[in-house]
Amino acid sequence: MFSFYIVIPYLLFAVPVQVLFNKHPKKFSLNYFCLYIFFSLPAVFVYSSVLNFDFSMDILTTKNYYAISLSAALFFWF
Repeated sequence: MFSFYIVIPYLLFAVPVQVLFNKHPKKFSLNYFCLYIFFSLPAVFVYSSVLNFDFSMDILTTKNYYAISLSAALFFWF
């Protein structure tokens, strides 16, 4: 069941970005990294909101939210 919740944000956010970036691939581009960060922020917000059944904006004030978003962006950037 947990893997199902991981696949949904991946399909909604990461796959379209990966398809877009693979048209003109560049290794370790900082522009790509910034865009990965930009797309990982809403993806982590949706993911954490669905898992916790809490759609409040309180999640945006936690350090954990930004750490997970940055980690997701780094994972796809590499």
